[in-house]
Amino acid sequence: EAFMDLYLVHCGIEHCQPNHFLGPSFRDEYIIHFVLEGKGRYTVGGITYFLSANQMFLIYPGEEIRYGADEDEPWTYAWIGFNGIRAESTLRGCGFSRQSYVLPLKKPDPVVECITNILTSAQLSFSNDLKRNGYLLMLFSCLVDNYNSISGQTTKNGSKQYDYGTSV
Repeated sequence: EAFMDLYLVHCGIEHCQPNHFLGPSFRDEYIIHFVLEGKGRYTVGGITYFLSANQMFLIYPGEEIRYGADEDEPWTYAWIGFNGIRAESTLRGCGFSRQSYVLPLKKPDPVVECITNILTSAQLSFSNDLKRNGYLLMLFSCLVDNYNSISGQTTKNGSKQYDYGTSV
């Protein structure tokens, strides 16, 4: 699997309990959490981000992280864990970097729809494996569109300009 472009490791949707915390921990894969409602916080690299609905945050493999739900308004989030040789370049296309762990998510519904479709294709079969890969790619296309709309990357004629990103 390590040689594959992008592959799904796990995904889900969770309604967290107040003060539900994870960490300190390290992950072997990339994970994006999409905050759908409520509030929570995410700590990475000694910085704590306070998050609410219509935001998303990235966990990099091998980085020590902590995150948890707010005491009064615990968050509900969806998440996608993935890996592959194109993971870093795909994430750059979505606007993520080690300087930008948290981004706005203007339209969470298409992302949730992709994750729901992956979850309903969970039974192991060749057909479902192809479906899950397709939904994963659709999810990333939503995130690239999201980044293009929040960053205003348009050419003079109004069409989008593809940004390959730069390595850091």
